[in-house]
Amino acid sequence: RNSQALIIGVIHLEHHTHESNTRGEALVICMCSRLFATSLRSACPIQCCTLFIGGGQRQLIPHSSAVYGDPPQRLLGYSAVRRKQQRHSAVVTAGMDTDFQALQPLVQRIHDSPSQTVIYATGGGIQALTWLLTVPGASRTILEARVPYACGALAALLGGKAPQTSASAQTAQDIAEAAFQSAATLAPFGVPLIGLGCSCALATDRAKKGDHKVVVSARSVNGCTTWAVKLEKGARTRTEEDAIASRMLVLLLLQEAGVQPPAGLTGLTPGRDGEVEVLHDGAPLDPLQSLLEGKVRSVEYAGGQVVVDAPRGGNRVYLPGSFNPLHDGHRQLLAAGVRAAGGGAEGCYELSVGNPDKGMLPLDEIKRRVQPFIESNIPLVVVQAPLFTDKAKLYPGATFVVGYDTGVRLVNPDYYGGGEGMILQFTELASAGCNFLVAGRVDNGSFRTLADVAVSATLQQLDLFTTISEEDFRLDISSTQLRQQAEQADGQH
Repeated sequence: RNSQALIIGVIHLEHHTHESNTRGEALVICMCSRLFATSLRSACPIQCCTLFIGGGQRQLIPHSSAVYGDPPQRLLGYSAVRRKQQRHSAVVTAGMDTDFQALQPLVQRIHDSPSQTVIYATGGGIQALTWLLTVPGASRTILEARVPYACGALAALLGGKAPQTSASAQTAQDIAEAAFQSAATLAPFGVPLIGLGCSCALATDRAKKGDHKVVVSARSVNGCTTWAVKLEKGARTRTEEDAIASRMLVLLLLQEAGVQPPAGLTGLTPGRDGEVEVLHDGAPLDPLQSLLEGKVRSVEYAGGQVVVDAPRGGNRVYLPGSFNPLHDGHRQLLAAGVRAAGGGAEGCYELSVGNPDKGMLPLDEIKRRVQPFIESNIPLVVVQAPLFTDKAKLYPGATFVVGYDTGVRLVNPDYYGGGEGMILQFTELASAGCNFLVAGRVDNGSFRTLADVAVSATLQQLDLFTTISEEDFRLDISSTQLRQQAEQADGQH
């Protein structure tokens, strides 16, 4: 025969009630036993049946099956052999249910924690996704779950580079890092983040030369923790090995969520399976020093968390500044920017430790400027990105809120060596999905906005600038003036 296709259509769904007993739902299943053989004029016979489900029984009623050839029971798999396979499948399902029952209270504790996670699993650990998503409250914890199974899918996840070995500690750690970066983009500031990765080599439908092994890894603000184990080869089915990987994934997530996992729940057999190897790569002892050394891209302070090397783009509004000192005008300006951006945008301050004209800030000075944000529990990200094109690479899709003086410099071609250089820079910003909100200020007795500044027609076409209205924000004092007032007050004392 030529290729066969199964077309399932829910034509009618109806309850029949008689003496308070539900007969069940009627589903009409239409099956096309042959596709067009050689041309569009070829016959396409249809086989139909009705499947009644109710009272714990199934009844398959064929319609004119003799006319249309093969009985629908055969096409649906209702043969004696298939029923035997289904009984075996029921045993496997029962085993999966046992795993779920043992882990359900622990999954509930994960969902009750403040942590949010992204999970990427390849080669195994797939049952863990079902267990985690089946327990109520999963939406509080699970931000995203993906199975990049094909080599190309895994390579795309890891930035286009395929791993040399799919089931290894390095691959699992790279997957966990990718998950952590995604979690940073999806979760709000101040939430504990966990990126979970799973990389396995399990039993399959052919003889496997290498070891059967499970590697799970978790990336959090505390660093990266990895569990790796070799399984006894040929001792378990694929489903049973996947259950072990899934258990390890859930237990590692439980640990990262702050709950010590109970012993003996991995499903491993001592003496038959290998010992679990535990690897831990801690977070930098001094993340700001690592930033100055160029080892990390960003250090974020929010909600008591220190998130290292996970800059967040997307629907966020950043207020860059020196914050020397941080004052109420900064708070008002960021709040006005968030209101102007709309759409549930989050606000965050950004301190760049590098300046094209002044060089790098000393470590002690950076810590001094960061301290007020920590004490006030205000989101701040510290970066080494003095130019807005640098910032756009860190925060694609973000909005930057700036004052009038900065806005005027941004649209001045002299700062770019000419108009062509300026357009190239702003085209790069536009490609990253970034834009600007510009606040006005008093200049020579008049309140001025970016509308008072001549901007080239080409730059206007990029549509990157929006003015914050005077009604929404106006502050007639600068950080420099506040700093001078503070210095004068100190001198009088």
